[in-house]
Amino acid sequence: IVEKIAGKSFPQYIKENIFAPARMDHSFVLLSNIPESMKSNVASGYRFNSFLATSGTNVETLRGAQDAFATKKNLYGPGNMYSTAKDLLKFHEALQGGKILKKQILLEMYTPTKLSTGEDYSTFARTNYLSKDAMGWFVANDSSAGTIVYHPGGDVGFVSYFMRNISKDQCVVILTNNEVVRHSTATSLMRILRSEERRVGKECRSRW
Repeated sequence: IVEKIAGKSFPQYIKENIFAPARMDHSFVLLSNIPESMKSNVASGYRFNSFLATSGTNVETLRGAQDAFATKKNLYGPGNMYSTAKDLLKFHEALQGGKILKKQILLEMYTPTKLSTGEDYSTFARTNYLSKDAMGWFVANDSSAGTIVYHPGGDVGFVSYFMRNISKDQCVVILTNNEVVRHSTATSLMRILRSEERRVGKECRSRW
């Protein structure tokens, strides 16, 4: 849809309308668009193949990961976005400062979606921040300390988390090249910013 309306490729549109105004100089869509001088800084993903493993295995050596990466090689949107923690902080600042979207559009983007039945649409439960789904964001039900919006991500060997308190201009960015980090890590950091007791999500409780 973006390419049809804009008349240009999706990576080029994102570069001109998001990366440039936000000054995200180390962010790219597709590995092929990363300058050769920066490709050596692209992290490889790792996976602990067993509960007793003491070190991770590079997922690029695993057949399942190789097949997955080959399938998603040219995928836009949910995958093949390369960035840094510093650039994602710039993205947060650009959104906060209205450099990318107007205030009214931002309000619409952060408004939880309703189903045709009138019920809230909520599919993401792997966090200790009970939330509703909005346009590309999960919006925490608890707004006592401000409006908290976030989006998790990941791939084989990678986990990412981008969490923001848009009322207090606070941001937590987690980018890791292993699958050990859980979604409660980011929510715990946000609670620490709020001077609250750290809580662990249900997914982190283990039976021994």
